[in-house]
Amino acid sequence: EEGARREEEEEMRLAAARHDEEERRRAREEEEEEYRSDDDRGSLGYGSLPRPEEHFPADHSNTETVTNHRTVIQEENHVVPTADNAMEIDEWAEAVDPSIAPQVRNDDREDDDDHNHRLAVATAIAPDDDEPEYVYRAIEYDPEAKPPLHRNRRFRVYTYFALTLIAIVVVLVVVYITATSKDDEITIDYNRLQDPPSSSPTSNPITDREASGIIEQLEGGLLQRGDTFDAMTNDDPRLLGLDWILHHDDMMVQSDDVNLYQRYALALLAYALDSKAWWICGDPGADYEVEECEIEYWDNTTSRHGVWLSSVSECEWYGVTCSGDGVVRAVDLNTMDLVGTLPHELSALRFLQLLALPNNCIHGTIPPEIGKMNNLLSLELQGNGLSGEMPDEIYDLENLQLLNLASQWGEERTCLKSDNRTVVDIKYRNGGLGNAERGIVELEVGSGLTGALGPRVGVWRSMKGLYLNRNSFVGSIDEAIGNLRY
Repeated sequence: EEGARREEEEEMRLAAARHDEEERRRAREEEEEEYRSDDDRGSLGYGSLPRPEEHFPADHSNTETVTNHRTVIQEENHVVPTADNAMEIDEWAEAVDPSIAPQVRNDDREDDDDHNHRLAVATAIAPDDDEPEYVYRAIEYDPEAKPPLHRNRRFRVYTYFALTLIAIVVVLVVVYITATSKDDEITIDYNRLQDPPSSSPTSNPITDREASGIIEQLEGGLLQRGDTFDAMTNDDPRLLGLDWILHHDDMMVQSDDVNLYQRYALALLAYALDSKAWWICGDPGADYEVEECEIEYWDNTTSRHGVWLSSVSECEWYGVTCSGDGVVRAVDLNTMDLVGTLPHELSALRFLQLLALPNNCIHGTIPPEIGKMNNLLSLELQGNGLSGEMPDEIYDLENLQLLNLASQWGEERTCLKSDNRTVVDIKYRNGGLGNAERGIVELEVGSGLTGALGPRVGVWRSMKGLYLNRNSFVGSIDEAIGNLRY
């Protein structure tokens, strides 16, 4: 707005100047016309001296200039003929008409006493049409305004100096870091050459993966009952699963990956149930190089799946189903010759909805931690060799729609472990294993699950299938079972 206001004022000044110029031009034309009339009447004529004083008002505030025997006064860019002093007037008058020169001198001498108020006498000249008329645009000057920084000489000098100083500092820092790093490398190499061998074996070096926080993450968020990896034996499935995550899994999950827990829990399940003994898709090879398996069905169709403990996504492993966001929702390994016990860390699969491991050689007890899998809808463990009391925590699975724990007693099934020597017979307690360590020579026949159906059975309001036959439950069935309306 300020700029627009200034432009408007400038245009008004220019219009006023053009108006004044037009008025003066008309006045000059009238004067010239008057002189022409005098010349016609026999006067001194156009361009003669002296000219009448009434046509030249005194104005001592203007600047006078003499050019080629014509003296002009600059008044707001307008040219008016004048004379500078008495001598020039005499010389001019004598050059124009010698007969009038004395008269001009006498008139000027009479006015010497009042020289400061004397009127200049000059001839009117016709404007030169060939000369361009320039009108300069005014620029407002602000004495307090400062020039831009990039035009400030002092600012440019300081800027160049600062940039030079920064460049020098950066170069020095780089040189220092490079020199220091080389010194450290030399020192390390020297120590390795000079240190004498230790008298006792040293511990295995810690790898980057082991120091990445994965161990601490799994111990703090997944292991149960206060267990730690340091207290485990080398053949513990939990320690074997950790070793696979750290050193053999090409996926190289990190401590903050969202699938760390579920990938480790499935690896733990594979080691706990001896995946290399499974009849399909469980053996990744000695170097974990096998990644796919092919299954042929009775109708001659085939399908390809990922092998357990391979480096492909756990969602591609055979029998594993994930939702669209990559979360494991189902594990179905029916009749796969699974051999072993259920790990209590299986509860890390907290979004699991289906756990189906029927008709295998699973022995031992049902871990109470299974009650933490509160999203479970279907639990199918029938046809195995489970024993012990059914845990009360199983009643915490209030969303269950199918619970099948039948046929844990009297099944005739044997499985061979991956060492090709150990045979598991689910007809016997604990699969017939571990009796020699307890001093038992004769195998103890299993009796299946024990316990009673207490009043908490009524929490399974969504239950649609409950199978508990061929076990060793005792007592009466609580009347709360009437709440199972399906």
